[in-house]
Amino acid sequence: MEAWVKPDKGGNGVVVAHGGPAEGYALFLKNRQPWFSVRSGAKAVNIHAKTRLVSDAWTHVAGVLSPDKGMKLYVNGELVSTGTSHGLLTKNPIQTLDIGSDLITYVSDAYPEPVSYGGLIDSVRVYHSPLREDDVKTRSLSGAIDAVPVMECTFDGKKVGQDSSPNGMLASASGTTIVPGKVGSAARFPSTTTKGAKKKPNRATGSGVKHHWTRDLPLFVRAMLLTDTHLYMAGPPDLIDEEETFARLAKRDETVEKDLAVQDAALDGGQGAVFYVAGIEDGAKISQTTLPSLPAWDGMAAAYGKI
Repeated sequence: MEAWVKPDKGGNGVVVAHGGPAEGYALFLKNRQPWFSVRSGAKAVNIHAKTRLVSDAWTHVAGVLSPDKGMKLYVNGELVSTGTSHGLLTKNPIQTLDIGSDLITYVSDAYPEPVSYGGLIDSVRVYHSPLREDDVKTRSLSGAIDAVPVMECTFDGKKVGQDSSPNGMLASASGTTIVPGKVGSAARFPSTTTKGAKKKPNRATGSGVKHHWTRDLPLFVRAMLLTDTHLYMAGPPDLIDEEETFARLAKRDETVEKDLAVQDAALDGGQGAVFYVAGIEDGAKISQTTLPSLPAWDGMAAAYGKI
């Protein structure tokens, strides 16, 4: 996978991510350092560059996974980091391919806060075969190579996130404006901060209960534990937006059945579990990781500083 990035001053956020807590891959920036993550068998391996990108300057970043499970991260055509993934991807990730964020449940456990990217992104490409080093170098010079991407988003089309490859996929890239880019047009993603960030509206405010805080969570809670400072939760990932799903059902959108089947499989443990820790004062996320299987109902306890 590859992309051109021109980050804002903050220099954080997911550039492109495909998949979730079971399998997937992602390119992201953390403290203006490029990172590459591959998750296989519910285990993520992350590699990153030591140098930081210059803000407000175009940089080419690429992550390559080879058949021997080798991981390579390139910046402007130069190899900057290597590693070995837990395994290869055994299937196409179920969750959507997202540009500028990771919208459902996360591929990587090393994401920055906020996860959403701020700045410009151009010419996102995904390949189903590993690029050679000279191919990456050529792409960093905006040159053409023989390898054919399975997804290419140039932001030159009428729809934001429209795939210009023969496959005609549609990536998620919401909240963007189209501006001049490195190669044709680019998408500008607004900078976000955790302080003052808008919360999603609470969908259950009609009970008369006065909440200390309200916040959507990326899981269905099956086990929960409260301490003086933290709220620990675990359960299957929440993969669909209920309001959007009801609207699609009302419109007799037959494609919704596939999404519901995926969510149903996740509820049965098909994607393991999300383990989520929040602060009790405001519900802000403290950490998030994945478990290989679902917890037993109400099956969480703490003793001697351990869960």
